[in-house]
Amino acid sequence: MSAPTFSQDVRSHLAQVETDRPCCQKALLLALLSVCAAEAAESHLIVSLENGAVARLLFKLAKLSLGVVPHLHDPDPSQRGAHYRLVLPIPAEGLAGVMSLDELQRTIRRRSCCRRSFLRGAFLGCGSIVNPERAYHLEFTASGELSSWIVVLLQDEGVKAGHYRRSGHTHWTAYVKKSEDIATFLTLVGAVPALLALEELLISRDLKNNVQRAVNCETANLDRTVSTAQDQIARIESLENTGRLKALPAELVETATIRRENPFASLAQLAELHSPPLSKSAINHRLRRIAQLADGADSSQHQ
Repeated sequence: MSAPTFSQDVRSHLAQVETDRPCCQKALLLALLSVCAAEAAESHLIVSLENGAVARLLFKLAKLSLGVVPHLHDPDPSQRGAHYRLVLPIPAEGLAGVMSLDELQRTIRRRSCCRRSFLRGAFLGCGSIVNPERAYHLEFTASGELSSWIVVLLQDEGVKAGHYRRSGHTHWTAYVKKSEDIATFLTLVGAVPALLALEELLISRDLKNNVQRAVNCETANLDRTVSTAQDQIARIESLENTGRLKALPAELVETATIRRENPFASLAQLAELHSPPLSKSAINHRLRRIAQLADGADSSQHQ
């Protein structure tokens, strides 16, 4: 038996999140029936589910909200991945008699608690999430009308979502791509373990990125220091080769000598090597003066 996927773990956890308010229980049940009802007859619905925890949740909600007890039906071999088929009796007064669907939809749109319960039910029935270590992607596969409504409800909760229809498919896919929007959704529906896993990953990646940026910055600074030092030493050797180095003022000869002896030293380190120590600004001024004199010597040689 293969290990459960990240999606299956999230669904198993969400199926066990308690929903106490009757209005939210009906919103959760409506979502499950909307996306999982495979067949409808006058007296019953047949609901197909993959997850045992979700099947147990549907049993519980049907008893609480509809006052009926579903029973298991033999699996349909033509339905890939559907391991549980539940026959849900429709109450004598009909679903509308037990819970007004129009009123329930208005309540879901109006009340955040019911909206979040509906989204949780939709995820349990038709949602999936990619392991964030591989990619940031959460989606719902449903009919076009239901997919549109899921997008609207997500946006009402501040989650950016889009939807599209795959070529050759009748169903639509509502999707969330950004890590912060996926984190918001997991918070809304109560998927705490998945949220912690995502946040831990985001913190780890952010830390690695900061370390890499610091290493890149340090490497670039070192490259600039080495390149500048090589240029300064080349000018000092040019002065020496033309016999002008010894004729420079004593303080410039001192700085030129220390630079040649310390080709990888920074300005701050060169300043400390002088006696007495100088400021970085003073060292920078001396090196610029040496460069100007070297360039003047080269110019006079080429004339």
